[in-house]
Amino acid sequence: MAEITLEQVEKLRARCDLGYEEARALLERCNGSVLDALIELERQGRANSPDSGHSSASDPFSARREPFSRPPVPIITGSAWENFWKDAKSILSKLWDILRDLNRYQLHVLRGDRLLCVIPLWVLLILIFVVWITVPLLIIGLMMHCRYELVKEG
Repeated sequence: MAEITLEQVEKLRARCDLGYEEARALLERCNGSVLDALIELERQGRANSPDSGHSSASDPFSARREPFSRPPVPIITGSAWENFWKDAKSILSKLWDILRDLNRYQLHVLRGDRLLCVIPLWVLLILIFVVWITVPLLIIGLMMHCRYELVKEG
């Protein structure tokens, strides 16, 4: 008679959802062969798969846990290039809307109640990159007590 190991019993229990004593007795009848024990259980119609949810009546603690399930992966339609261009077009259209609105905004330079200068916002954005001109003009304007207001046309 072959010696029955704990590994063999656990393999059989995992495959057929049996109790420990029942799995050990079956392995002893089959001379320690897990394969022969599985065939015997199949002949008896008792070979359940472990994920079928059936548990053995002789072992109430043999219920198996649900297998880990991953959340569904979002389905991306189209190729990567199509998605890239779709996103790029969306970003460019938003930028275009902002630039189109820039014509409505103006920078008013005031001294007291008198309007000295009106500068469209897009011109001001370009002048920001020319720091050696913009910063001295702003400082001179502040020294002459000028105010700056950002105004949106109706």
